Amino acid sequence: MKKGFIWFLIAVFLLRLGYSLVSPLIEDDEIQVYLLGLKFYTTHLWPFFGPDVEYTHSQILGALQGILVGLPLFIIPLPESPILLLNILCFGGLGLLAWYINKRLPEIPWWIVWGFVMTAPWTLRFGCRIVNPSYVQPFSILFFIGFFESSGIYKNKVINKGLAFFLMGFSILSVMQLHLSWILLLPFILYAILKESVGRWNALVKSAAWLCTGIIVGSLLLIPTIVSGEFNSTGNLHDNVQLNRNNIGNLPTILARMLSFSSYEIPYMLGEDNPVRMAVIRENPWMAPFTVILLVAGMGQVAFYIISFFLKNKAEGWHSIRWITLGAVIIVYLSFFFSVKGPSSHTYYVLMPLIMLYSFYCYNNLMRWPSAVKKAAVVLLLSGVVFHAGVGKYYFGLSIYAKRPVIEKAIKKKDYSKVGLRRADVWRSGY
Repeated sequence: MKKGFIWFLIAVFLLRLGYSLVSPLIEDDEIQVYLLGLKFYTTHLWPFFGPDVEYTHSQILGALQGILVGLPLFIIPLPESPILLLNILCFGGLGLLAWYINKRLPEIPWWIVWGFVMTAPWTLRFGCRIVNPSYVQPFSILFFIGFFESSGIYKNKVINKGLAFFLMGFSILSVMQLHLSWILLLPFILYAILKESVGRWNALVKSAAWLCTGIIVGSLLLIPTIVSGEFNSTGNLHDNVQLNRNNIGNLPTILARMLSFSSYEIPYMLGEDNPVRMAVIRENPWMAPFTVILLVAGMGQVAFYIISFFLKNKAEGWHSIRWITLGAVIIVYLSFFFSVKGPSSHTYYVLMPLIMLYSFYCYNNLMRWPSAVKKAAVVLLLSGVVFHAGVGKYYFGLSIYAKRPVIEKAIKKKDYSKVGLRRADVWRSGY
């Protein structure tokens, strides 16, 4: 089993890496994030600021994003280097999440958990392309494992509670430098602290100390920005907080999109509209039957997750996990009343680990029919691989190889502008 598991990991890593190399790197957001690291490498200027918030002409504070993209270029000055590091980070994070789910739900075969976590459409969408939500993924996994272990859900711990609080503090400060969705994590920290404070003040002090230690470590790349004097040079991030009454009818949409993080939601992966989606299938007709299988399965999964909320489940932690998941849906819904942007899925992808754990609790109820579950899993996992092979083939022309000669020239000439200008260059502020 150990030898088979190692070969499985190698195969999955190569699959994800291959998908990364053919994923789009021509859209503006991807190019801008890539340019953050390329500018750091070619100019050696410290990246005081991270990803752009285009709606308000502002930038997220901190150097983490620029370093995660740029540091690999210092080690191996090839255009693919940032993609390799991203894959290592996300592969490690998803492996940790799959390991944790198996620890909590050992009745589900390991290959089903690992196979789905590693190849689910959303974990391939984010985790295989150079864009800031991809970098959020490994830190959000660390955060939620810390949360699950610190909030009294389970009697037996798989990690020390002090480490759990440290991971939450470290992760939220890391996500803060990558994406504005970090604010969605605050209620979870508050919940864990409240659970810890019930009649155990000594434990609360220790946990708070570990949490603060994690925050300090996570802020090390943020502190230079704060003390640099450039703090206010990137626009006002608070402009992204605006009263948005249009969100009142979005609860069903948010619920469906959140649950889709752990489903075969394939329309979005095919393209942004139906003409593009049909073009992908017309160019690769061999993927059509697999696409239909996944389309039906994806809709069925979301419906199954909703129904499962009301069903009995004997697995330890189910009662807490289902109510925490419902609370997360409500938090996201309420948050968009104060957001300049509508409820696009990537804006709350930080909650993916919670949804993934919830979904496997739902599947745990199906393990009364192990033979049928295994057969269905084989069909879906193989269909997913074939489907993404077709998507990758179609979008190859928009991948890093469309710009590789230009990126290679920028690396050799130490001039990132050969690839493009940072938005900050146009705005004349920030990095």
